Amino acid sequence: MEFQGNIVSKFYFTGEIIVNGWIWDSTANIFTAGVKNLLSLKIEVTHSWGKPIIHLLVKENRLEIIDFSERKHYAGELSPGNLTKFFPDMDVSPATIWALLRGYPCLYSCAISQEERPEVLTLKDRDEKAVEHIQFSPEKRGLESIQMMEKNR
Repeated sequence: MEFQGNIVSKFYFTGEIIVNGWIWDSTANIFTAGVKNLLSLKIEVTHSWGKPIIHLLVKENRLEIIDFSERKHYAGELSPGNLTKFFPDMDVSPATIWALLRGYPCLYSCAISQEERPEVLTLKDRDEKAVEHIQFSPEKRGLESIQMMEKNR
């Protein structure tokens, strides 16, 4: 898994993101691009009708966020503390962000699939708490969704 995890050095994708219980409960469009060496990430989230919601840029250890709903620009060091306003109750380390965005799981204690839902892989930490659900689509023959769990669950 470590070897496979190190193969990806650049990526980009477009898709949809579903956020429940945060600022809004809805689906939005997302564009993301990233480079692993000298960590660089760009994330743009827009409403389905095209209005920007948030733009996030990571360049090495710097973070810039434009929050269009609040009409604010944030700039500072890339740190979990600076990201908790936008990603509450989640592990927002650079390694976790990279793993989530490139669609490849971090190494955890175990991964299990339940008999009644074999298309869903649950990743658990050392305390046996679920940290991530990865759902695959047999029809699409690929990844359907990734759900990150709150830290306190």
